[in-house]
Amino acid sequence: MATISPNIWIAASDGNVEIVLKHLQNGVSPNQADDNGYTAMHAAASYGHRDLLEILVKHGGDANVKDQDGETPLFVCEKIEVAQDLIEKYKADACAKSNDGLIAAQVVEENGEFPELASYLYTFSDLEPNNGNMPKDTKLEYAQYVTPQEMDEAAGQPLLDQHRKEEIDRILALKESGVDIDDQLRQVLQGAFSEHFERNVRAREQ
Repeated sequence: MATISPNIWIAASDGNVEIVLKHLQNGVSPNQADDNGYTAMHAAASYGHRDLLEILVKHGGDANVKDQDGETPLFVCEKIEVAQDLIEKYKADACAKSNDGLIAAQVVEENGEFPELASYLYTFSDLEPNNGNMPKDTKLEYAQYVTPQEMDEAAGQPLLDQHRKEEIDRILALKESGVDIDDQLRQVLQGAFSEHFERNVRAREQ
């Protein structure tokens, strides 16, 4: 049997669906670990490849598979959307503990780079964040409980300012030329929502 390169762990990190599928078709398990106990599930979760995670799960990938440190893919997430998929779609246990006795929320919080993700993960446990400066509301919770009208009133301005409206108009005009505009629109709207969220949180804390 010919060797497939790169290996499944590198391919999963790169989001290389074609190569990962070849490995899976050749009988490689999505839960198979490298020398560090790292699996393709961990790699896809860490690098935010949601489409690849879905493929791995369909081929038997376990959202609760652990590496040599006892950490599941949830521990290496960097995006709330990926954590949502793991927990809500693939039944990852948000309270699973590593070999050090920590849950994913604690590890992500200690990392310090993704406070909103840590805050989201804490909502699935009875534990409280150790860092008093962590946000009390994630953007997900914020969107669920605050109406657009309340957002505008608290932040003092609408979600889309004139600059972003013009940017959206420019992107929409590209559609007539056959350009795929989905990614561009998504970036503009995500940026607008993030800025609006930050403004409103500051307004509510004053």
